[in-house]
Amino acid sequence: MADGGAEGHSLFAYYLIDALRTNDREVIDLENLFHTKVWKPVSEIGDQRPNVGRLKTPMDQDGQFVLYNAAWAREQVEKQKQLAAEKKKQAQQTSVAAAELDLQRQRIEMEKERLAYEREQLAREKALERERLELEKQKQAIEFAKMQAQLKAMAEKKQSNAAPPAAGLPKAPATSKPVLATVTQSQSPPSPPKKIVVASVFPFHITNDATSHAEGQMHLIRENCFEGLLLFAKGAGLVRLSPAYPTDTFYDTDFVIPGKDIPDGEISTIWCKPSMFSNKVEPHMETVIQYVRKFDTNMAILIRFRVDPVWNMKLNLYLVNPDNGKVVSRVVKKGWRANWKRVVANLTESAYAEYRRVN
Repeated sequence: MADGGAEGHSLFAYYLIDALRTNDREVIDLENLFHTKVWKPVSEIGDQRPNVGRLKTPMDQDGQFVLYNAAWAREQVEKQKQLAAEKKKQAQQTSVAAAELDLQRQRIEMEKERLAYEREQLAREKALERERLELEKQKQAIEFAKMQAQLKAMAEKKQSNAAPPAAGLPKAPATSKPVLATVTQSQSPPSPPKKIVVASVFPFHITNDATSHAEGQMHLIRENCFEGLLLFAKGAGLVRLSPAYPTDTFYDTDFVIPGKDIPDGEISTIWCKPSMFSNKVEPHMETVIQYVRKFDTNMAILIRFRVDPVWNMKLNLYLVNPDNGKVVSRVVKKGWRANWKRVVANLTESAYAEYRRVN
């Protein structure tokens, strides 16, 4: 057997060991291994002709010498285990993703149901408000009719008392004693009628940093803001609202007066930042006062609404007197579940009380 193999082995031994080391089959017979991996390189490099054969003995039954690759088999078992673990992990991840998707669907459905409930509640409140207003009108009509009847009765009584005595009746005899005249307390002059305040309601400035249901929530916020102002006007009695923007919503005409609209291209001039480095937005008072004087109203109402990413809300309210430029402002912070209609009404009532004191 010729030398010259690597790793201190003969050429034949080296290629036989290398064939056994690189074998990628679980089971291989020795003849197949010899003819496919050993014979060709040994014969070409060493110019030898190794041979493989069988030793004929009485016990030979024409079998084969078979090699079993135990290391390869263990490696395949480990690979199968890793593959099974990976499949199991992927299945778990898929299950978790499906559960999260289903939970997200449930959240969306719950949000839809909540919005539908709020719309129904708003519709019921509007219907009840209309019924209340109708009953109030009927009550006022009844009170007015009663007052008319009382005035008519008083006029008839006064007329009957002032009628001249009938002819032929004897006059009362003269007496030397002075007649005591009854002195009636003079009635105080009637107080002058109170002045009705017509307030221009400017377009609301709403900043929405939330991401879900933005358009529907913004419409609901605008509705709640104006209905809160309407609730305040009804409580104040002598305040009428005049929207300075187009609206297709029905409101009670006893407290809402149609006004002139600010053109869409000029709405951006109403709200501005005090400086280029400021993030705060405030009304531009000079522009507001010019519009109020142009509309020929007595007061300006401006509302700024800001919604943060977790639906906490901040409201700024401004009441502006166009005659002297005085401004009364209020601010409030609450969550989206608050009754913003009542919040706006109470906030405006508080600001209007101070507005009357300072003006």
